[in-house]
Amino acid sequence: MKITKSGFAAAAAAILIAGVSLPSLARADSELPPDVELGTQFNFTINQCTSCAAGTMPGSAFVTTTFDPVANTTTFFFDVDLVSTAFFFASGNGTTFQFGISGPTLTSANISGLDPAIYTLTTTPNPVDALGTFLYGLNCTSPAGPGGTVPNNSCGQDLEFTATVSGNQHLVPETGGQHGSAMFAGDFCISSNGTGCNLGTGPFGAPVPGPIVGAGLPSLIFACGGLLGLARRRRRRQVA
Repeated sequence: MKITKSGFAAAAAAILIAGVSLPSLARADSELPPDVELGTQFNFTINQCTSCAAGTMPGSAFVTTTFDPVANTTTFFFDVDLVSTAFFFASGNGTTFQFGISGPTLTSANISGLDPAIYTLTTTPNPVDALGTFLYGLNCTSPAGPGGTVPNNSCGQDLEFTATVSGNQHLVPETGGQHGSAMFAGDFCISSNGTGCNLGTGPFGAPVPGPIVGAGLPSLIFACGGLLGLARRRRRRQVA
């Protein structure tokens, strides 16, 4: 089989296009705008809740990052989903949900999708335990009262919002943490009955995901280089 330059170029392009989408942690979500998928999943696996059972995993944060070169803005869509026994909590010992974004300082004008009667943005979040200092935080300011459908001092199990900033920006982890590099931190109520934090309250962190061995554009370029070498060897054999 003879491989032409144009045929190889087309094959290489197809591999690169397919490869870019291969190392994906994306999931479809009906609550997102059309044709958009969540990009990266961060699991809350750092358990610093002293009264919670070891191994408790309260949920995950899904984040999509989109850069618009025309408007020169970056949009971050956050969807933080907690399991049925976990709730966003306002204990007073730390800001409810903490995160970081590079670029200009965020203001409430940069954020959409939040109910201001429930959450407020702060640029000086109160660290939870020793999970480090984050650039921003959302405080649960209007918790449900006793006897409500969720435990007292909590704000439900789902947090969704969009932050838009100028320039090509990225997520920023905490600084000074003592439990590994964390991308997010949260203060959660762990409940078995939905009316009280009977299984404990405390801070949890979502670590920065480790790299996938062999994944990414450099590996794909290397693979395409190997195909190019194979094509050249076959051409030399045909000439000989």
